[in-house]
Amino acid sequence: MPNRRPPFTMDCWNKDWIVHGHKLVCRSCGASQCPATDEPFRHTEACAISGAGARYPWRELNDILKEGVAESRRMVH
Repeated sequence: MPNRRPPFTMDCWNKDWIVHGHKLVCRSCGASQCPATDEPFRHTEACAISGAGARYPWRELNDILKEGVAESRRMVH
């Protein structure tokens, strides 16, 4: 089972990650991953967030965005 951090906001997610072109990049170590990859994110060995960060950041981003859309829909209705 993947290591998961508690749910958090887009601001918190942005502290660890940046989408650069078509890749997701760790702000701490610079490691990157394409969205089509369904494997855990691989940080460099010296990365400061490798043990504490999300293992599947693309999934996490998807969850945050879906929650934001659901919240917007609740506010409209």
